[in-house]
Amino acid sequence: MSVIVEPWAGASPEAAAWHLRAVPGLVWLDSSLQGGRLGRWSIVACAPRWTLTARGRRLTRVEAGSAGAWDGDPVAALASAIEAEPVVAAPEGHADLPFVGGAIGYLGFELGRHIERLPATTVDDIGAADLAVGWYDAALLWDGEADRGVLVGTPEAVQELRAHLDGAGSLPPRRELVARTPLRSNFTRAGYLEAVRRALAYIAAGDIYQVNLSQRFSVRVHASGLDLYRRLRQISPAPFAAYLALGGVEVLSSSPERLLLADSERMETRPIKGTRPRGATPEADACLASELQASVKDHAEHVMIVDLERNDLGRVAETGTVEVPELAALETYAQVHHLTSTVTAQRRADANLEAVLRAIFPGGSVTGAPKIRALQI
Repeated sequence: MSVIVEPWAGASPEAAAWHLRAVPGLVWLDSSLQGGRLGRWSIVACAPRWTLTARGRRLTRVEAGSAGAWDGDPVAALASAIEAEPVVAAPEGHADLPFVGGAIGYLGFELGRHIERLPATTVDDIGAADLAVGWYDAALLWDGEADRGVLVGTPEAVQELRAHLDGAGSLPPRRELVARTPLRSNFTRAGYLEAVRRALAYIAAGDIYQVNLSQRFSVRVHASGLDLYRRLRQISPAPFAAYLALGGVEVLSSSPERLLLADSERMETRPIKGTRPRGATPEADACLASELQASVKDHAEHVMIVDLERNDLGRVAETGTVEVPELAALETYAQVHHLTSTVTAQRRADANLEAVLRAIFPGGSVTGAPKIRALQI
C-alpha cells in the first residue's frame, strides 16, 4: 500500500478541526503545548474507513455504510482489527512523521473490566462506549516546530481529506461559555467523605497502599464540545491534549501524561503522581514547586506508582530491561506542577498488541496500588 505526503497551506490544526466539525469521526490529537520535548506534532483526521465500538461485550463495527454486531472480548477484538491492517511505512525522506494512517480513538476506564475480574459496582448513567476507535487512511499532520502542515496517507484518502478541508479559513472568536446549571458532583459531601474513610480503612488493613478516588462534575452550557475544547486548550495547554467525536460522544482531554509509547522493540510510560497548583506570584509559585519536590508523602506515592508501572511493563518486557531513566522530575504546566517519571523497557518479541494492552491498561496513576485490589475496591 503506497503512502503520499503533500503540503497543506492552511493556517493551523485548530482551523482544520473547526472546518471539519460536521464530518463524522473527527479526531484531533493536539499538542497544544508547544516548546517542550513532548509536543511537536498534532494530528487531525475525519471520516474513518471503519469504526469499532464496544459497550460491555457488545461490539459494533461500521464500514462502508454497513454495520455488524456481535458479542466478544473488546480488547481482543480491537487488537485483531488493528493487526489485520497492513503495516505501512513513511515515504522516503519523511521518517520523522509520527503517523501515516492508523487507529485513533479512546479506551474508557470500564474497559479494565475485560482485563481483570472485577465486581460490577458501577452504574452506566452516561451511555458512552467502553471503547471507540476509528481507522484513518489519511490525516493532516501539523509540525509545531516548523509551523506548517502536510497531508499524509493513501492517495485516495488524501484526496478525500483535501476535499473536506477545501475552504478552511479563519476561525471565529472563541465563545464565552456561560453555565446554565450549577456545577454538580455525582457525590454528596457526606458520601465523598465516607468513601475517603473507607479507603483509609483499606489502607490501614494493608489491602492497598493508595487508591485514586475520583468524582464526576456535571454542568450544562450553551456550546458545542469543540467550543469547549477550544477554550480548554487555551486555558490549559498540554502535550497530549485531544478532541474526539467517536462512539456517540465528544471527548475533551488536556493531559500531560503518556500512558504508553511503543513500537516493535521499545516501550515507555510516563506516570504522573504528585501535584500542586500554580502560585499567584512568581515567589508563591516557586514555593509551591519546592514544596512538592520536598514532600515525603508525594514522593512515597509517586514511587509506588512507578513500581507498579515497572511491574506492568515487566509482564511484556525482556527480562532485565525495565529501567527508570527519570524519577520524580518536576514538570510545570499552565495550572499545576507535577512529578513525572519515565519508565522504559525492551518489548518481548512474542508480546503482541493485545498482550501489551492487557499489561498496561488502565494506568496506575488513575487506579492505585496494588492495581487490581484498588480496582476491586
